[in-house]
Amino acid sequence: MSNKLRNAIVAIAAIILSIMPFTQACSVGGAWEKSHSSGTASSSSTYVQGAGGEMVPVPLAKTYAVTNEGNLLDHVTGILNLGTPSAAARTSYDNNKTRVSETGVADTVTAPMWLAVTNVAGQSCDDLITKEAALPDANRSFFAGVNFAAGPDTLKASTATMDNMIHKLARAAFARNEDPSELSLIKTQASGQFSGANATQTRYMVKFICAAMVASLDAQDQ
Repeated sequence: MSNKLRNAIVAIAAIILSIMPFTQACSVGGAWEKSHSSGTASSSSTYVQGAGGEMVPVPLAKTYAVTNEGNLLDHVTGILNLGTPSAAARTSYDNNKTRVSETGVADTVTAPMWLAVTNVAGQSCDDLITKEAALPDANRSFFAGVNFAAGPDTLKASTATMDNMIHKLARAAFARNEDPSELSLIKTQASGQFSGANATQTRYMVKFICAAMVASLDAQDQ
């Protein structure tokens, strides 16, 4: 594995781990606590052990599961509005599905599972790039303004294009707008990994951003 690819994987992991609106993960009943910046959604509770051994109620915004083996591929292609998954996407899914939880509940989620989710997301993002790179700007849903014939330095120089791409992906993946810290993190990590005038690197950079966002926990909750 090249150093550049290894660094990119580490940076993707950093993004995935950071784009998490979670205040706490707990194993009681396989529940996770989730708190969006807009506030919590309900008054349900779980319990944790207090300092004196007593069980203390902890309010939960939502008890939920993440994507699972049965719905991963459809969920990812749905986020990106790709319709029927490509043969390459199905192959990626088939090669990775055994590492994906059958239920998606919190205590079945593992690090290998999230690498599998990232692999499937990466292939679907690659399919999206192929589709949109062939379209005029006016017909693109996510990558308007991206010049796939130029290098990453051209993309990084256009703040509006970068911000719009991330905004469109956030709306699709998170069902909300990106917050300033997410925008800054994504741009910083991507810009640090890709540079120069090689057009192939622009495709990699866009795929990097897309895969990190689509594979994030906020995009994969159910």
